[in-house]
Amino acid sequence: MTTTKRFISLFMAVLMTFSLLAVSASAATARRGFNVSYRMDGENIVETIVFSGATMIRTVTPAGTMTIKTIENGSTSTAKVNADYSVYKKICEAQYGVATTGSDVTGSQYKHRYVGTPGPVTITKQEVVQCRTAAALARKILGKSSIPALVAFSVAEYMLGKAVDTTTYEKVVVNSLTYEVLFVHDNSYYTHCYHQTMSYYNSGASTPFRTDTDYYQAVGG
Repeated sequence: MTTTKRFISLFMAVLMTFSLLAVSASAATARRGFNVSYRMDGENIVETIVFSGATMIRTVTPAGTMTIKTIENGSTSTAKVNADYSVYKKICEAQYGVATTGSDVTGSQYKHRYVGTPGPVTITKQEVVQCRTAAALARKILGKSSIPALVAFSVAEYMLGKAVDTTTYEKVVVNSLTYEVLFVHDNSYYTHCYHQTMSYYNSGASTPFRTDTDYYQAVGG
């Protein structure tokens, strides 16, 4: 092989490698309608979600509080909720982890260890009706809870995909339970598993008439 051919072959190999890396990174951080990224600011973890026309910056402190700052049309609104710092730290450390959805992680080689829950978030019928896309509904969820961004997007996609008749309920209460999935033989970490339960309530009812469960897994989140 001539020197020129060797150079061309090497160049093509490097080009393909960078192309694959770019595709992998894009798939890990982008969803239809928004992009999400994580970074450390001192000990705090900053989750930045860029929507079409708005940016949401959610900062988690080691003390377990999250400040949610939404910037839109030149104005800024702020809210505060409780958050699990350890979950967000793993998300930040492994934000390019491969995610799967749709089923629980099962098998005799795994065990689940309960981590916690961000607390229930209530979505009204009006909010669902107003949201034509999963990104729009995810933004509603993210503005009032500490559910991780891609988990909220998974919930939104599931809800809109089910297309429950909005004339049949007044609100949906979402609970997201967080588990660490460990290998049984040595207790080493495998992934996080999020169990999302969506309970549909009629007006004034204290018990739901319908409950759906969806699953989302990823390294960290």
